[in-house]
Amino acid sequence: QGSGGIGRTPESIEIDGNPGFQGSIPGRLCEIGVQFGDDFFHWSVSYGGFAPAGDVCAAARELSEITVSRLQK
Repeated sequence: QGSGGIGRTPESIEIDGNPGFQGSIPGRLCEIGVQFGDDFFHWSVSYGGFAPAGDVCAAARELSEITVSRLQK
């Protein structure tokens, strides 16, 4: 899992029944990976100098949920 290899401890997540991971650097970056059998997708959202006021993973999570919903149609 990408996050753990570069210093971000990933947490296990599940999106619509698909296993994955989420890792973040608070205020700066979030990445989410979701497994689909032998394939996976990986979203990485970086905020540069414009940190969001709330959860840095909110946008990445929403993008991941949209991606999963479209892949399963």
